[in-house]
Amino acid sequence: MFVARAIMVIALSVSALSIFAYQGIEVVHAISDLFSKKG
Repeated sequence: MFVARAIMVIALSVSALSIFAYQGIEVVHAISDLFSKKG
């Protein structure tokens, strides 16, 4: 029971981290596009 709960928590945290990383990459691309347009 405890192992299943731990696996579920780990899976949720990994998916949340991947979502945050993906959004961060999108933000970095948008900022770099703005800077390249200014330059």
